[in-house]
Amino acid sequence: MVDPAKQKRDEFIMDTNNSSIVSKRSVEKLYYANEPQYFQEFTGKFKRRSPLINRGYWLRMRAIEHTVQKFLEEPSGKKKLVVNLGCGYDPLPWLFLGKIPEICNDAVFVDVDYPQLMLKKHAMIDRSDALKAVLPGLEKTDKASGLLCHSAHYTAIGCDLRNLDFLKLVLQEHLDAEACSVAILFVAEVSTAYMPTDGSQAVLEWAAGYDDARFCLLEQHIPDGRDHPFAQTMLKHFDKLRTPLHAIGTIDQMKDRFSNAGWPADGLNIKPLWDLWSDPFFLSPEQRRALDEIEPFDEWEEFALFGSHYFLMVATKPAPPSPASPSPPTQLTLPTPTPLTAIPLPKPHSHRRFASLLPPAIPPPAFPSLAEILPPTSAPQTSIALHAGLGTNERITTTATYTNSPATNTIPGPPLSAGLMCHTITPLPRSADCLLVGGRASPAQASAACWLRRNGVWEKAADLPEGRYRHNAVPVVGAEGDARVLVYGGKDSRGDVLDEGLLWTAGEGWKRVEEGGDGRPRARFGAVLTVDGEEGCKGLLIGGMGSDGCVLGDEWEWKLEGGKLVWTSREARADGTRYRFGAQVTKIGEEAVLVGGIVGKGMLGREDEVVGLESGRRYPLVGERPMLVGHSMHGQLVLGGGATCFSFGTYWSASSVLRLQSEGNEETHWRLQEEPESPKIAKQPTEIPIERLTLTDEKTFDHIRTTNKPAVLTNLDLGPCVTKWTPEYLKQTLGPDLPVIVHASPTPKMSFTSKNFTYETQPLSTFLDAIATGAHLYLRSLSATSPSKTPTNLATDFPALAPDFSLPPSLSSASTNAHSAPLRIAGPVAMWLHYDVMANVLCQIRGRKRLLLFPPADVTKLHFAPGASSSALDVFAASTACDPALASCSPHVADLSPGDVLYIPPLWLHAAVPLGGGAAEPSVGVNVFFRSLEGGYAAGRDVYGNRDLAAYEKGRKDVGMIARAFRGLPVEVRRFYLERLAGELGDLARGE
Repeated sequence: MVDPAKQKRDEFIMDTNNSSIVSKRSVEKLYYANEPQYFQEFTGKFKRRSPLINRGYWLRMRAIEHTVQKFLEEPSGKKKLVVNLGCGYDPLPWLFLGKIPEICNDAVFVDVDYPQLMLKKHAMIDRSDALKAVLPGLEKTDKASGLLCHSAHYTAIGCDLRNLDFLKLVLQEHLDAEACSVAILFVAEVSTAYMPTDGSQAVLEWAAGYDDARFCLLEQHIPDGRDHPFAQTMLKHFDKLRTPLHAIGTIDQMKDRFSNAGWPADGLNIKPLWDLWSDPFFLSPEQRRALDEIEPFDEWEEFALFGSHYFLMVATKPAPPSPASPSPPTQLTLPTPTPLTAIPLPKPHSHRRFASLLPPAIPPPAFPSLAEILPPTSAPQTSIALHAGLGTNERITTTATYTNSPATNTIPGPPLSAGLMCHTITPLPRSADCLLVGGRASPAQASAACWLRRNGVWEKAADLPEGRYRHNAVPVVGAEGDARVLVYGGKDSRGDVLDEGLLWTAGEGWKRVEEGGDGRPRARFGAVLTVDGEEGCKGLLIGGMGSDGCVLGDEWEWKLEGGKLVWTSREARADGTRYRFGAQVTKIGEEAVLVGGIVGKGMLGREDEVVGLESGRRYPLVGERPMLVGHSMHGQLVLGGGATCFSFGTYWSASSVLRLQSEGNEETHWRLQEEPESPKIAKQPTEIPIERLTLTDEKTFDHIRTTNKPAVLTNLDLGPCVTKWTPEYLKQTLGPDLPVIVHASPTPKMSFTSKNFTYETQPLSTFLDAIATGAHLYLRSLSATSPSKTPTNLATDFPALAPDFSLPPSLSSASTNAHSAPLRIAGPVAMWLHYDVMANVLCQIRGRKRLLLFPPADVTKLHFAPGASSSALDVFAASTACDPALASCSPHVADLSPGDVLYIPPLWLHAAVPLGGGAAEPSVGVNVFFRSLEGGYAAGRDVYGNRDLAAYEKGRKDVGMIARAFRGLPVEVRRFYLERLAGELGDLARGE
């Protein structure tokens, strides 16, 4: 008689397979795109999972497949059975028989699951030519349970795992499983976990009854108690699905269960998946890095939590030869633990993570010492804000102000319209000013934008040379006592991990710091960077994550000496909990401590989530605890935090205060203030199409020049170059071995400011062929005889091409006053924003190109450093979301096709990007720069035509002299007079 309750429970368990197989299909399509797609045969419409779920299932799949492959490759001479207990729709047999059949000659794959599920699976196989092609000779038995179908290398069995005698009988009758010539690998991936403990224990005992057997078990465990936030969320999820994890326990309990079931204790190998991730015998650094190329990923803490709550057990019977015993772990001598209690703040809560602390606009009395950078509970501040971060539905822009005072103003952040996370906000010494640096939208959208709060007002600061997030930033003091910010490490939009230091000053913006010492730290992100508050120019760098996705176990002392960042390596400590990714540093009482984050092996538990930075003292958390991931620390305040717990749901921490037992457990006065309204963001400026005109004579061009506006000139005769100058023609005419100096960049966006390119000398044919394959290369010709002294000219530097190109008579004023005529050939690469002092006509010969131009009046809004003719701003991607000043700019756009000529007036700011990718058809053009002023050009060499006018060069020297005249005066006095002088210059510039 059918038990309806049991039947319903079985259906709930089978339903878990429907979700997991869809997730594995997502992994297959993305991560194994060039391999046979067997999962798709068992799923319906493709559903792309999140990067976290994709990577988690990838690791699960890898763990099982790695174990099976090792078993199949073992030299034994025996017939090998791979018995998948609770297989669901998993196509494990096809992954081996279809992809690496050479190791399957003596193997039979056995799928075992509920009869009703296996009948559905067989029907799917029967409908799929791709699946049947891997199983020649597949025969169906027409049974409703037991042996359902079989071939030489595959067997499907419908059997409830509670009916082990029946399963043993089928295996013996069909496969002679008990023969001494048979070795068996049992696989159970999250299947026995749903069985009552006595039922799953019976499976382990039954499998141990075979003489030559292995058991590969992958399922959940509880590494730090059922009250851990991740464990809570996971257990509630399965309870909600009515598939509770009956057999779940700790790793030690699982070892005991296997030993009690008859498996040799010395044949048990068990590891959490997070430990397996960093095991070089399981995954190489190159394999881990390759995953980042599939899809951007930055859910490292959540991935580690997932991996820490799943384990892979491989039990072997008989036990293999014992390897050399590992050295016993070093016994740590630590101070007496000091317990902490987390006191939740009263409701409401602002749920956000990976935000940044924003101090109030009230200046502290002096330079922030270490105690103020890491404020204790006695800090004088009565409010603190949490800025931006990842909210419950999306990245957010707002601030959440927390206060312990009855009346406190909210603390507004800068005017962002696009959400931001993983950024830093650094208080500047001796003031209430602070600097916001970087951050990201998605992991592939790092922000270079920086904001300075000066005297309570937010203003745009100089951009980073390139966007970065998960970096470190600390305040430092210059030799003259000036406030600076040191930024180190992080990750960029390409996923590259950075290893450089940048130094910001209010007057000069960002500069790369020269580095020295007894070595250099590896590139890292998510590290801990501290600064000594007494001197303000030295500190520690600890932990973080490298490019291979593993937590680094090193530490370095750093010091700024004469503008140089000097590194000194420290001896690594035996305490592995010290080296973390995503940790925060604060003070508990009088001691600096590390709070939260993740470690490279194992998982931080309530005993060691908070440890002394130098002493290693443990501060165990007593009672209910927050999730110390994505949180921010202000003294003993834990603000925000939480995590997406794989596919089980999201856990949000309530902000809380960490209290020492000596401080009591009374309610805290800290609470959340109402959030301010977000500042309104100006609309994105409308691009103005540049007028397209046809010249009738020279006077028409002269008239265009008097308007001081760009124009696209059409229907001009530039000669046969427009049809002739194909890559093959250029090779043939100039010679394939002609050496050319090109800009080579790893990215499709070149920046003169950050110098993200190198100069390389290549044969012309190599250069053109590389462009055809999409290489980020760009040629701007130089003088063939004297490149550092003489401007280039197409006619003299490429005489073989000269007959093909000429300016028509209608542009004679450009020809007569020509300064230079460089040849330009570009692949799929965007050129940086810059201006030229001389006017020029850009003749598009081959390919298509888009140019964005801005009038000279916009120069102060587009991040041009003093004296620089190039900007780091990517105007093709910039928006008022991160840069409100753009709203008042006037972008002009021109799309050029072969034969078009763009007139660019002097000082018009412009940037270029190829259209259509630039690879199949490179962009080829000739610029003719010409003098349009009667005089005023700078004396001396001007090879590129972009040297600023003599009056400006002299004026900058005069400005320096004026500034030096005010040295020695108090900052407020100096600023008062210099800003008055700046106002006078502004009036003169406007003719007032």
